[in-house]
Amino acid sequence: MAGTPHKVANGEASWTGKTKAAAEAARDKDLNRLFADLNWEPIIVPFPRGIMVGFLNWGGNWESYTLWHQTTAERRWHGSEIHYERDRKKVQVSLHRHVAALVRDTEGGEAGLPYLLPEDHEGREDYLQMNVWHAAYKQARAEGKGEEAARDVANEARALFANRPEREPVRSLETALEQLTGGNPVPVHAQIWRLCLEQAKGLYHQGRFLVFRQGQAELWCDNPHPHDEDAWITDTLIAGYMAADGRYCLLQLRDSDLVLPAPLAPLAAGNLRDA
Repeated sequence: MAGTPHKVANGEASWTGKTKAAAEAARDKDLNRLFADLNWEPIIVPFPRGIMVGFLNWGGNWESYTLWHQTTAERRWHGSEIHYERDRKKVQVSLHRHVAALVRDTEGGEAGLPYLLPEDHEGREDYLQMNVWHAAYKQARAEGKGEEAARDVANEARALFANRPEREPVRSLETALEQLTGGNPVPVHAQIWRLCLEQAKGLYHQGRFLVFRQGQAELWCDNPHPHDEDAWITDTLIAGYMAADGRYCLLQLRDSDLVLPAPLAPLAAGNLRDA
């Protein structure tokens, strides 16, 4: 009869083996290989009760490594995790989302929002929804509901919040243009998107371009065709695109953004679905 597998852990990462020595050997092999190449870039995110450090390997491997440490009056803990991601922007977004969640869990409410990257609109929306979920769950448990019933209440509260009226696409061109001044994408009704598309004239509407924000390619713009998801950009630097959630969006580019001719071969970082 086979023996019970042995497991060793380092934060959230773990390794198993037939014996403890085998599990430790597997761990050491992975970590030694991970850190064998010293061509690493650290990303450090301090927060009120701890610190999170992400390491990106720009050498032969494609891993990234995250280590965090947090201390509260009740407890002190740390964790680590190995990823297989070499996209600096995605790792950066993930680190900031993790920090925001840690801050929310210890400080409560919207205290973690400032730790999200300004351009991470999906992360902000998820944070707000989970904030509502946690509040509803806590209230349900305080009212004596069991675990499963409290989760049902929290799930319903989150769904209601996610479908709040102000999240509906803007149906007025005037309102959309007013909201564009904030520098964030504005979801608009399809008819507004098409109206802007019809009025789009100029150099940027005729070719293929990449929009760079803070050095990262965020949006792949192309001459649009009916019924597809290609993005477009006008000579007034208003971009239109379909977001990952299927909503049409407008975006007012900022002075610090770069619009450059796109290479013939598509870039992963400029993929429209990642915008």
